[in-house]
Amino acid sequence: MFGAENVLLSLAKEMRSSKFSSIIGVLRNSQNPHTEIAKEAEKEQIGQVVFSCCGRLDFATIWRIRKFILDYKINIIHTHGYKANFYGLAASIFTRIPLLATCHNWTDANYMLSLYASIDRYFLRYFDRIIIVSEGLRSRLTNSSIRPDRISLIHNGVCLEKFRNINHNSDQKESLNIPPSSPVVGYIGRLSPEKGLPVLLAAARVIIAKCPDIRILIIGDGPLRNELNKICTTLGVTDHVIIAGTKSDIEKIYALIDIFVLPSLNEGLPMVLLEAMASYRPVVATRVGAIPNLIENGINGILVDPGNSDQLVSAIWLLLTDQKERVRIAHSGFDTVSKHFSSTVMSEKYLMVYDKLLNSDVGSGDTLFVKEEKFYD
Repeated sequence: MFGAENVLLSLAKEMRSSKFSSIIGVLRNSQNPHTEIAKEAEKEQIGQVVFSCCGRLDFATIWRIRKFILDYKINIIHTHGYKANFYGLAASIFTRIPLLATCHNWTDANYMLSLYASIDRYFLRYFDRIIIVSEGLRSRLTNSSIRPDRISLIHNGVCLEKFRNINHNSDQKESLNIPPSSPVVGYIGRLSPEKGLPVLLAAARVIIAKCPDIRILIIGDGPLRNELNKICTTLGVTDHVIIAGTKSDIEKIYALIDIFVLPSLNEGLPMVLLEAMASYRPVVATRVGAIPNLIENGINGILVDPGNSDQLVSAIWLLLTDQKERVRIAHSGFDTVSKHFSSTVMSEKYLMVYDKLLNSDVGSGDTLFVKEEKFYD
């Protein structure tokens, strides 16, 4: 359950009060089955269906998805991610069902991911509408020969109620081997190269020397996990860094974090940043992707240059040693999210897109009637 999954689930929850109903379709990879979003949808009493998928190209899966959308008379297919984009497109050929894709970001962290991203942008040419979550993605699509009038900007939104008035207790810290009095600097997300976590660990060594009681909490999983453990050993910070893997009830994790840090080298508009701000956590993040449009440096968060551990140390230390500043930034961050980045605001814009798709000819190229604000005034 990372950014894209949480956006999808929030949208489905908000749609329950609209004229639309949703069914979340999940591709279950036989070698790496991740169906967490289906389980979360079931808890929320949202319709879901799991399609088993064997390998990169499974014609039987395409047929099962196609049969499902025809049997249930699906009106719009809305996909998230390159694999869903391909299977959604393939299953809908000749059906005249409008196709909508949300592009969250492409990491290009290695050759294979870069190749998948290029293939994804090729297939997106055949979608009726494409939603980007940050302005920086627009040029990557238009440079791939995707028509500009089919692209619209809708920022991610977070469910405020989920993160409001959540308080941590000593049991939560104890379960993670964190002393009750220790300040916590936290990160939540994938453990992958584009997240810049080695830079956070380099900064952590300096911070730990200044404040031996501090703990660095890293929540998530991914291909970099073993390497991060090795870096901790090399830097001598193993006793102060907790790499805890994935956790449920993530809102309770935010509650025990004193400062949230996102040291990414590449981002769109990360949900974890919105969630941390919605949880009244002061945030430190890098000047990448759409983050500088969300965070006004020194007002509702602190911005640092990507890959710069010295700036990261200064920002974290400022917030650790100045409680008044920490509280002020946390409240300003919450105000920003509540006014401009709630799931309600996000869903209203998506519903306008759905209406437009249903009331215009498929593939007509009409410009969507969606107000494309840069972020907020």
